[in-house]
Amino acid sequence: MTIFPYMISHVTEIECLSQTELKQLQLFKGRAEDLALSQAKYQNVPMASYSKAQGSRVESFNANTPDIDHVTNLALKFRFFYADKEPTQFEKVANLLRRKAKDEWAVNYIDRLKLFFKESMKSKDITANLGHPISNREIINLWFNSNFFHSDLKKREKLASIHQVVGEQASLFQLYLAIVKCSSHIQALYVVIHKLNEDNQVLCTPSYHFRLNKQNQADA
Repeated sequence: MTIFPYMISHVTEIECLSQTELKQLQLFKGRAEDLALSQAKYQNVPMASYSKAQGSRVESFNANTPDIDHVTNLALKFRFFYADKEPTQFEKVANLLRRKAKDEWAVNYIDRLKLFFKESMKSKDITANLGHPISNREIINLWFNSNFFHSDLKKREKLASIHQVVGEQASLFQLYLAIVKCSSHIQALYVVIHKLNEDNQVLCTPSYHFRLNKQNQADA
């Protein structure tokens, strides 16, 4: 994982972490490194082309989606940052760091990453362009719980109904694109704590005061 000097030029201490919190953050770092290694196996920039007939029916869709085994492997690694019950879930870790941060610059930068992650989850990406907008969070939820990790029948039916409109290929590509986008914010949060350990409880952020406006603060 590449870490540019400008990303870590502002180093600040945080309030003392408990052993449980330290283990949680170390686990997050390990999971983030695993995800980055999996992504490195397929580094093409996601691209797609399509045509749509009247009535919102897709006539053709082409994308450079990796094969299903690679997407499944990415989903397996990404799930640790998505599932609510995981200690490494993105918002849980971001909120922990925000509570412990003493420095306003660090707090605002973490809030910015939280906002970006939330916006990526809310984005409707491909399906919106195809006339049947479904959020990335919903696409992830449906694929994970009806196909990859569980076999929820109602969610299988819902995903199948989406595929009838936009096609399975477009749905899978949006899933892949959603993981790629959200993973970039996971990697940014990893950089914030990449030096953190029991003896060096610090956060690394850019030397810039990322002030959020009132609306963004509410969203974060």
